[in-house]
Amino acid sequence: KWGHPAIAITDHGVTQSFPDANHVWDDLWRDEKKKRQEAGEENPDRNDFFKVIYGVEAYIVDDLKEIVTNVKGQDLNNTYVVFDIETTGFSCVNNKIIEIGGVKVKDGEIVDHFGGIEDLKAGVLRHVNDKSFAEDPLRVLRAAQFAARFGFQIEEQTRKAMHTEIDGLDALARERVMTELEGFLPAAKAPDLLRAGEILCRVIPELTPTVGFAQHTPHHVHDVYTHTAQVTGNVPRELTLRWAALLHDIGKPRTFQLDEAGQGHFYGHAQLSADMTNEILLRLKAPTQLRQDVCLLIRQHMTPLTPDKKLLRRRISRLGADSIQKLLALQEADMGSKGTGKAEGMQQFPEIRALLAEIEAENACLSL
Repeated sequence: KWGHPAIAITDHGVTQSFPDANHVWDDLWRDEKKKRQEAGEENPDRNDFFKVIYGVEAYIVDDLKEIVTNVKGQDLNNTYVVFDIETTGFSCVNNKIIEIGGVKVKDGEIVDHFGGIEDLKAGVLRHVNDKSFAEDPLRVLRAAQFAARFGFQIEEQTRKAMHTEIDGLDALARERVMTELEGFLPAAKAPDLLRAGEILCRVIPELTPTVGFAQHTPHHVHDVYTHTAQVTGNVPRELTLRWAALLHDIGKPRTFQLDEAGQGHFYGHAQLSADMTNEILLRLKAPTQLRQDVCLLIRQHMTPLTPDKKLLRRRISRLGADSIQKLLALQEADMGSKGTGKAEGMQQFPEIRALLAEIEAENACLSL
């Protein structure tokens, strides 16, 4: 499923087991890395070798009873603070605390000086400290992610503060950026992508030329970035598809040609977009399997699938059934997001899906 060896660890509620698992992973990787380097691999990626999936068991409790009752004699009916701590990892040497959340409770009631509870009820994201985004620029991405995931509106002064500190995104570790994008992309609708355009262009600079880039064709009403946002919001909420949709036309500005009739053309943009995507996902340290799958979809997105059973069998044999299903979803969203109001070519997609279902039901041997 993960494309590489993996182990899921449930820690029975004891977080101390996490560092132990990490140490085991480090030991395994040390030997594997040496083998790969001796075999000529320049920059082996640990994430391609082994994946540790951390989990925690849930304990069912009677919520009618008090969970904490005067441990060691403390009186919890007065004033105390509950902390929530976020770290970058489990090593006290290599990792650090990046966020501490605290809730003050007095006489059994939450003390809310900033109106946070009311903001949550109203669906509003608001910063409470003018230094919030300067202290950790990742919060710029986190705010965009939360707005998309939970359907919140970012309060105007908060939005201005985010964009004031947008330069700080340049210094972030690419792994942290990738983690936030993995949370943002599957949740984002087209308006979220349009609102977050400046942020996305900052962490993926190759997107910048697509903003406002007119396509000069009757087949496209929108500029390249607006079309991209529409396609991304219209594909299923699956990470590979969302990445493919976001970057499928990233090569268009570089391949643009205007003919004598004033018609725009983008010859070779699918291959260039795939090549650029490969570099982008390498830079963001995306898992190899994800990067390869996304590049495959982008490279193939201009090669139309047709309702021909024989040809579909050949494509499945070459690309795989899962890739064909995703490619079909990408092409359908691409075709349906041109903004022309015309259903050009859309009628073929139900036909193709019906044929793919027939092929799957026949349980034919489709792999070479």
